[in-house]
Amino acid sequence: MSKCVESSPVFLVLLLLGVAVLTLSLSGSLRATAEEYDGVAALFGLDVGARPAGMGGAFTSLADDENAVYYNPAALAYLEEAGISSAWSPRFGLLNYGSLGVAGKYFGANLSLLSSGPVRIPNNFSVPTDESFIYLSGGGIASAGFPLGSYFSVGGKVKCYYSHVSTDPSSDGFGWSVDPAFMLRFEPLRIGMTFENAISSGIVYGGSHTEELSRVVRAGLSYGLSVRDGTEVNLLAEAEGKLEEVAGGDVTELTPHLGAELWFNQLGLRAGYNGRGGTFGASADFDVFRLDWGFVAYQGDIEGTHIVSLFFRF
Repeated sequence: MSKCVESSPVFLVLLLLGVAVLTLSLSGSLRATAEEYDGVAALFGLDVGARPAGMGGAFTSLADDENAVYYNPAALAYLEEAGISSAWSPRFGLLNYGSLGVAGKYFGANLSLLSSGPVRIPNNFSVPTDESFIYLSGGGIASAGFPLGSYFSVGGKVKCYYSHVSTDPSSDGFGWSVDPAFMLRFEPLRIGMTFENAISSGIVYGGSHTEELSRVVRAGLSYGLSVRDGTEVNLLAEAEGKLEEVAGGDVTELTPHLGAELWFNQLGLRAGYNGRGGTFGASADFDVFRLDWGFVAYQGDIEGTHIVSLFFRF
């Protein structure tokens, strides 16, 4: 990052952001409920990487690592190193989430899986039987991003969905969507925008029932500061909402995302707000590999989530 500033204004900004995050986290205006995560489409609504999760999910405009495959494929145009990414997280005290991805300059891919593990099926008297069932939601992403000039890039991703929701395989669900993405870079300022499910088939179950996918627009900006040698700060803010509502001028249902990240050489610390509660995270970067941890706290009846990500670069 090219711009250097005195440390006191930077930490004042961080302090103000921290107060804002705490205030929003304690307020009751935005609450998470289990219904927000119903359906296989919610698989891609979960935090994919520990680093973005720790910054409130506000990663659309920064997207400067392998997480760009999901958060903003247009940023793949500027990715300097190729790498393999993985993530694991227990979700809601009931499910396990895992992902594996690869990314390099211009292209990337990711596979993710949300599973309940074996669940014993009860009989008519609510007594568990020897028969078991596994709930599965799976997804695959293929992403690409290319520069158009020195400051602008375009990209997109194709997402494929799979859902196993009953003991009858013939009722499994399948679907796909296409998501365009854009990025403007005027370093140290970046602006990013994505359109989730801009074109989609919906999730079709057993060839009869279709679960429609909401079209969502997400836009944000980030600002990077180099405080001194080895110390860098990223400040991020963005919002997301349903495309039809935003296009119609209704911004009352926008979900805010705020984040801050501080790097001391190879150690990273971060905090944020994802529209539902506070988020926190940390990283240890050893050049060839990086370990990320993130925690997402919710205000509603969903317990907090830990996320661990590991990156290997080559």
